[in-house]
Parts: sequence; structure tokens; C-alpha cells
Amino acid sequence: MDAAPYLCPACRTNRTRFTLIYHFAQQVHKDPRTGALTFAADELAPLERAGRPALDVRCEICNFQGNEGVFVKAAQKDGPPGQRPLS
Repeated sequence: MDAAPYLCPACRTNRTRFTLIYHFAQQVHKDPRTGALTFAADELAPLERAGRPALDVRCEICNFQGNEGVFVKAAQKDGPPGQRPLS
């Protein structure tokens, strides 16, 4: 998780209320007839998706979900609260 501020890129009002969603993978083996687990790895491994980190962020105001980078970039582009850059 980045220590940078977030801003929801969809609703553009939320800077404080987010849900962090971590993605992990666990290796399992199943019986082909019964579907019963025959093996489950003890460790969970972080899942990377096409080079993106295994962390998504969801806005608790509008429910927009995306990778952490889009929330950080939106906050950087918008600037600190109360100080919008001139267009």
C-alpha cells in the first residue's frame, strides 16, 4: 500500500473512505470425481495480474474499483484538498 493520498477518479469527492482489496492465490488439488480437496498449500502467494500489483482500491462512496495507481494519480492531479490547479 502506498503512503500517498487517494482521490476517487470517478466521483472526485472522496479522499478518505476506501476499501483495500488484496488478491492472493492458493494452490489446491481436487479429486476429479468427488471434487474433494486432496491438497491445499499452507501459504498464500500474492497474485500479480498482467504486471499490476495484487491490490485494488474501492471507493466507499460510489463503489468505483481500480488499481491503487489510479487513485494516487487522481489525487496528484487534483492537488491538496481545497486547492484545485488552474485549468
